[in-house]
Amino acid sequence: MEEETLSFRLVETTEITEISLHHRTDGEFIVHWEDIERAFPGVTPVRNGISTIKFLRGSDYQSIKQCAQSMDVVLSTSVQSVPQKSGPVGGQTNVPIGATLPLSGMSASNTDPLDTSPTPGSGTIASSKTVSFKQIVTKASRKAREAEIEQRFISPLAPEIQEILRASPNIYHSFAMFLKDGQREQELNRRFQKFEDILVKNSKLQEEMYAKQEEVNRLQKEMSANLEVMKQLEEQVLDNQEEMKEMQQRTLNQIGVLHSRVQAILTQTYELHEYPIPRLFVVLPQDPS
Repeated sequence: MEEETLSFRLVETTEITEISLHHRTDGEFIVHWEDIERAFPGVTPVRNGISTIKFLRGSDYQSIKQCAQSMDVVLSTSVQSVPQKSGPVGGQTNVPIGATLPLSGMSASNTDPLDTSPTPGSGTIASSKTVSFKQIVTKASRKAREAEIEQRFISPLAPEIQEILRASPNIYHSFAMFLKDGQREQELNRRFQKFEDILVKNSKLQEEMYAKQEEVNRLQKEMSANLEVMKQLEEQVLDNQEEMKEMQQRTLNQIGVLHSRVQAILTQTYELHEYPIPRLFVVLPQDPS
């Protein structure tokens, strides 16, 4: 006879351990508590799902430590202490709580108000003006610098911008800020253009999506129309079947009438052939003369 077993596993693992069952005199198969202890040293409770089993018995059948056989059930066991594996669990590293990683590429520095280096993507005109302006402000003579700035950079500007620059107490700082504002405007224009391109692309995608949706709606309408036509055809087929049944019934009735008539004719023919036609004989009185 095949050996009966019961499945056990530790709650921390998925490995199944089969423990042999003992056959009692009443025909029931049970497992002894000692068998569970040998398979799982230090075992404490045994659970079936979330329910703790409280009717385990030992081999002496006295202590409340026995477990009846449960088909297709894996019982869970817990031990008093499980050795912990060394090293990080699941590949995680020990990082102190609240620790932050340094940000690369970030540094605090004071910005020179005259540093008007163009950012990548700025216009070539602003870049050439910035370089020339840096070369001018390095000259020793302040008047010479102001005169050259006035001649090369301020004079070609619009009158209202010239008034704003000349009214500033620090013409160098004002002109530097003017150049920076121009660079910012170019950067904003570039970003706005990129954003506008994204909006145009999104609009095209929405139009395509609407077109696809219209196509789907059209196909659904066609499908509904086809279903209606199929329904009408089915009704027509059913009507034709009913007409065929009626025609078959009428045909059967006519065949029955013909059969009865043929039967009558056959009967008459048989009687004519089998039975002689009766003849009538008239007896006349004898003539006395």
